[in-house]
Amino acid sequence: MMKGNVKYLGLILLIAVLISGCNLFGKKENKLIMLSVGKKYELSSNIVKHNTYGDPNDTKLTDGIWGDKTNASDVTWSGAMPEDREKNDLCFYIIDLEKVEQIGSVKVQAFQQSDWGIVIPPQITVAVSEDKSTWDEPIVVNKTPNTELQTVEEFYDFTVGKAGRYVKVTIKPHHTWFWLGEIAVLK
Repeated sequence: MMKGNVKYLGLILLIAVLISGCNLFGKKENKLIMLSVGKKYELSSNIVKHNTYGDPNDTKLTDGIWGDKTNASDVTWSGAMPEDREKNDLCFYIIDLEKVEQIGSVKVQAFQQSDWGIVIPPQITVAVSEDKSTWDEPIVVNKTPNTELQTVEEFYDFTVGKAGRYVKVTIKPHHTWFWLGEIAVLK
């Protein structure tokens, strides 16, 4: 009788270990590391920041906090537009990772609130550099803004797979305000 109980106890323990996710076989879990948290960035000189939802200290987009898609008034959103909306110049942000890092991907969160005149960008590109003067070929993600939709949260995902210290995120606006919640540079 005792041997049967030990078998069942062993089986129960094995099931408990498997359910808990304990790593018995030495496999490493693939956890993403956000390299950009707390890192400084600079903006192109043609960016006009929103008075209320601006980014006065240029820290919001790398604070590790995603914008709240259910709350258009959430202060984690950083609003901006090109100085000349008719020209619709490209706007960019350059994040300094402070040292050369292996960059796996970049994820940019954008938000649309049509009745406020905020529309997701039709294009965002990402480029990487070790010296901030020579940039790799930009990776392009295009989205089609639908201004019929009131509230939209959109993620722009870029597979990078390169080493670099500087990450340049270039926004092609939709002739109006664009709001970003976070620029995440991931290992």
